[in-house]
Amino acid sequence: SLELGVADVDDIPTRRELNFVGTATGTANVVVWWFEAQLSNEDPSIVLTNAPKVIDSRHAATCWGQAMADLPSAMPVSSGAAAGVTMEVPFGDYQLKFRATSTPSQTGASGTAVRSINAPPPGA
Repeated sequence: SLELGVADVDDIPTRRELNFVGTATGTANVVVWWFEAQLSNEDPSIVLTNAPKVIDSRHAATCWGQAMADLPSAMPVSSGAAAGVTMEVPFGDYQLKFRATSTPSQTGASGTAVRSINAPPPGA
């Protein structure tokens, strides 16, 4: 997390390795993400989020939808097995880019469904 007014642009990582657990055997073709911004230090329940309501029913809906990016190549996923994704923000670019990273669990599966190990958001 970053604190506005304190964080500098150099504090934003340009690359991050993310680990996911497959909820079903299949093939992941996209990454979907959303944000949650805490707007008050005094009252942490005051947030702005575009999380899907099935994940976060604590907060009112906004006009913003979730973001999605294609993976450059399909990523095999196995139920209960780890799957890795690398997130990059190229210098001078304001677009998140994702690619599958090799993990031993990626062997010949087909279908869909991956969820983040860190999901759902706290308190959901």
